[in-house]
This record gives sequence, structure tokens and C-alpha cells, in this order.
Amino acid sequence: MATASRAPNDIYVLDEATKACLLAKEDESWLWHKRMSHINFDNLVRISKKEALREMLKISKTSNILCEACLHSKHTKCGFKTKEHFASHPLELIHTNLCGPMGTKGLDGELYFMLMIDDYTRMTAVSFLKKKSEAF
Repeated sequence: MATASRAPNDIYVLDEATKACLLAKEDESWLWHKRMSHINFDNLVRISKKEALREMLKISKTSNILCEACLHSKHTKCGFKTKEHFASHPLELIHTNLCGPMGTKGLDGELYFMLMIDDYTRMTAVSFLKKKSEAF
């Protein structure tokens, strides 16, 4: 923590009495890990040794710790809940989606479309609508 006064051009100047300012500085290897789309640390060490990047410092250690983003990406798939409601015969359950208004009108001036899918047969139908109120 430090105190600062604001200059007229909205710049904050640290008081001279504050001799040390502690900042949370991230380890250089973790910073490059994030910059390079969460690359594996072994590959990061190889790139560092080849001096393939100008401003990259020497990274010699590999890390066994995974960052939170890497943990999520390596997570195994979780199962979804099974359907609570499912149809036992055609037209018992129909899923609909009303989309629009579209940027381009249809041949007869339609701005909307409604997609209908029968849950039992998976038969699909599309209706083109000029007004949203036509969906009913």
C-alpha cells in the first residue's frame, strides 16, 4: 500500500517518503506460460534454450503445478443429466426456437423464422414469418 497525490493530468505520483513499493510480481515462467496459450513447461524450456523469442529470459525449471485454466482444460468430461421429460409418441413434445428479426428479408418479406423439432421422431420443420406475433 502506498499513498499518492493526483497531478492535474490525472497521473498519480507516489510520495517521496515511500522508499519501497512492494508489487506482486509474477514468476517469469508463468507469465510466458500464459502468453503462449498455456503451453507445456517442457516445451517452454525448449523454446527458451533455442532462444526463439527475443525478450524471453532463460527458463530452466519445469513446473508440476497446473494453473487453473490448465486444470479446467484437462478435466475429464462430466456426464449430463438424463432427460426428465421425454416423448413416448410423435408430437407429444416439440422444441421450438423463434429467431429474428433478420438483417435480410425473405422472398415474401419474412423477417423471422421458427424452428420446430419433434422430440420423439426428430422431424424438423421451419416456418418463415413476417411478424413475431405469427408464431402462435
